[in-house]
Amino acid sequence: MTNECGSHEKHNNTHGSGSRAINWCWTLNNPTDEEISAIQSFSDPPVHYLTYGRETGDEGTPHLQGYLQFDKRKTFPFIKSLFPRRTHLEVQKARDNKQAREYCHKEDQEPYEKGDFKDNHPKGPSAAETRRKAYADIKRGKSLQEIIDDNPEELSYIHQAARYAPARTLPAKVLYLHGKTGCGKTTSTLNVLLKHDLQFFKKMPGTHWFDGYTGQPVMVLEEFQSCFTLTKFLSMCDPYPPQLEVKGGTMPNRSTHIIICSNSGPFLQYQDVQDKRPASYAAFLRRISQEHDCSHMTHEEIERHITSFLTEL
Repeated sequence: MTNECGSHEKHNNTHGSGSRAINWCWTLNNPTDEEISAIQSFSDPPVHYLTYGRETGDEGTPHLQGYLQFDKRKTFPFIKSLFPRRTHLEVQKARDNKQAREYCHKEDQEPYEKGDFKDNHPKGPSAAETRRKAYADIKRGKSLQEIIDDNPEELSYIHQAARYAPARTLPAKVLYLHGKTGCGKTTSTLNVLLKHDLQFFKKMPGTHWFDGYTGQPVMVLEEFQSCFTLTKFLSMCDPYPPQLEVKGGTMPNRSTHIIICSNSGPFLQYQDVQDKRPASYAAFLRRISQEHDCSHMTHEEIERHITSFLTEL
């Protein structure tokens, strides 16, 4: 599997001495201050542009997700000699240089950048102009949804604005609805949201992408069955959650209310974790603000619970 930067999500370097390219992606787990200082000291030439963002993996491992451009094509052994030995390196596979760069910025509001970025699709305003416009609009109090509504074709501008949008500072409230198929969990949820004209995002299982998410205040997790890793789910509910991956970039998680619809009760989720990491599973249960078994409820009863949960919106 490859990430948006184009590097395989495993930590072994598979390039032979014949690999030669200008644009490279890299990952360094548990970086030390000395290693970071060494990377920041790269000079031009040969390094024309360098950036990285700080991230934390699903298992809690801190790492740097980076991208760099050289003045001309370089071999893998040459690049390997520049980096700490533990660094994982890959030739950029993403077609769009911006896509590779933005992937490194998805979890870091202040990524490190050095040098002049080369765009392989130079159209419209410069990256600096786009950043300035996005930052100015956010500072003036414009919401991310307003920016998207006003600029539906300006994806670069929207992604820049998303980076500057303030993070959710409070934990999300979670409503857990469970019961047999056809009891009305999802239907009742959608009825309430549409009746009250509330913006929401419905996430289906089977993919890690959140395509269509634009910071809606309500997120509906449909057919939830231990979806995501437990670490990712917990972080989605916590204050200052990591950004969510959409194709072509990321969006800040600004949903204040999460509604889980599942055929299984919470005690049937993450069963492999319950014995091995009981403290983590207990944290999952604590994230649930309200829980209702809808198996024997009428649609009206289910809707009353949902309406009560959403009264703050």
